[in-house]
Amino acid sequence: MRWRFLWGIKTKLFLFAWTMGILPLVISTVLSSLVISQTLTNRTQGELQTISQVIEQRIDSFLSYRMKMARFWAITPVVILGTPEERTAYFHQILRFYPQYLWIGLTDPEGRIVAATARHSVGQDVGHTVWFQQCKARLEEEICYTYTHGPGSRPALTLQNLPYVGFTIPLFDPQNRFLGTLHAAVKMEVVAEHIQDIRIGQSGGVLLVGSQGEVIADIDGLALSSLGNVSSLRSYRRARSGQAGIIREANLNGRDAFINFAPLGGPRGCLGWSILVTQDTDEIFTASRAQLKLSAAILLLGTLFILAGSFFLLDRGIAEPLRQLMEGVRAVCLGDLSHRVKVQGQDELGKLAEAFNQMGASLQEKGEALQAKSKELEGYIYTISHDLRSPLCSIQGYASLLAKEYQAALGEEGRRYLERIRGNVRQMEELIEGLLELSRAGRMSASLTYESSGRILKEVQEELSYQLEQEKARLVIGPGLPLIYCDRRAIHQVFANLIGNALSAVKERPCPTIEVGILKNGSSGCHFYVRDNGVGIDRVDHQRIFEPFQSLFAQAGKREGREERKGLGLAIVKRIIQAHGGEIWVESEPDRGAAFHFTLPESDHQK
Repeated sequence: MRWRFLWGIKTKLFLFAWTMGILPLVISTVLSSLVISQTLTNRTQGELQTISQVIEQRIDSFLSYRMKMARFWAITPVVILGTPEERTAYFHQILRFYPQYLWIGLTDPEGRIVAATARHSVGQDVGHTVWFQQCKARLEEEICYTYTHGPGSRPALTLQNLPYVGFTIPLFDPQNRFLGTLHAAVKMEVVAEHIQDIRIGQSGGVLLVGSQGEVIADIDGLALSSLGNVSSLRSYRRARSGQAGIIREANLNGRDAFINFAPLGGPRGCLGWSILVTQDTDEIFTASRAQLKLSAAILLLGTLFILAGSFFLLDRGIAEPLRQLMEGVRAVCLGDLSHRVKVQGQDELGKLAEAFNQMGASLQEKGEALQAKSKELEGYIYTISHDLRSPLCSIQGYASLLAKEYQAALGEEGRRYLERIRGNVRQMEELIEGLLELSRAGRMSASLTYESSGRILKEVQEELSYQLEQEKARLVIGPGLPLIYCDRRAIHQVFANLIGNALSAVKERPCPTIEVGILKNGSSGCHFYVRDNGVGIDRVDHQRIFEPFQSLFAQAGKREGREERKGLGLAIVKRIIQAHGGEIWVESEPDRGAAFHFTLPESDHQK
């Protein structure tokens, strides 16, 4: 008894709870992965920020030095006092020593180029340009601007249509009179070289972006025509507004990435560029994801091993007894009151099994007694019905004889009484026949067969063709009617009774229509319906109409002049359907027609 107590339901639940103790291990693994992910994120953000700062310092230092050189050349004697030929030769000499420059030129006080490294530039008028006007008005000591031949970019000078960074230095004589400007253009490709040696993993990159969002260069060099515009990126817009930081968003390729952004003003802050340093998140987290997958695989194997043992114990101790109890309940519901379950142990489930078996025995005993009573009552009904037929036949015979032999002597009133006698006899015969059918309805034939429900309905349609024609009613039989495993005669009667009731319901209705079809045909059985557009049925009568001697049109008949029926047709239908293991119900509202539904379950032969 001690061991039986230890293996009670509480102990089994404790074992299940112990099994669930593996949850902390799962939670710790998930938390570890989150910590690793956050660590990688912080490290990546720091690296990208450092790279951005290095690039900014490189480019700013390079351009500042180039402007400083241009400022130095602007005060040399040859530039201030030399002839155009001497100045041009001097500029060419500078280009030989400093190939980073694309072009160097000098303007007079009116903005006309008087000396330049490119002969075609001499004589060109740049007096209308903003940088020249600002220098002449002494608004700026020097000007820095860019030409990238991107959207909205207009060159002040035509220099082989190449992108460049331009520096403009104003010139003054000792009396502080404006003499013109010295203009130097630095090759953009030289600027781009400052980011080409930077490598950030396999997917990382650096974008040098102009003031209009055009990509000037990436780590592969100038990319003015290949990488497009980044003005749609949040990172660029924030950098353009003067902010610096890092965010996570989709890059130009549509991949999720970390993007570090920073403004790049250049000398005197007049460039208006931005630096975007990116790296795909997939690459960043690849290693951690691989580690997480390995940990998850190990955890899964351990979990499966533990759960296998726990499931075995739970199945033997709880699941199997519960399955047996469920099978027992199902068997009892299907009418097998002799079914018993195996009692395992003396715990709560074992006691429940004992109680179930006791209940089954009690139900079986009472069911057998009730079945015996039911058979006895059916026998009484059958005997009484047969016994009543003999005197009714005699009454009908004598009434017919009176009508034939003494019709003239009876007079009009006598003939009316005689016809009433004959009508009542016919009603009694119909009632007796209904009682006999009701007593037989619960007993199906010993051998059920596969029958075509469509063929049965065609036969019923032919039998009722006269009534359908009289009522001018249309009977619509739906497609896809299946084979059913049934008592053919009984199912024939089901369809005949339901369609007959529908005919009574649609009497004198406009466009009387009766529909018969199937809603469901699958592994769980067949679901048939018989629908009409007749007078309908009150909700309160939906259950009552299936009881014996409850007329379907008791109230409607009185209201609309219909002949009141005896109320056995639907009771017979219900008994037949229940004998087949199915169900029947009605869906209807007054003046909205009625739909009778019934199901026929799948037989053991079909499984």
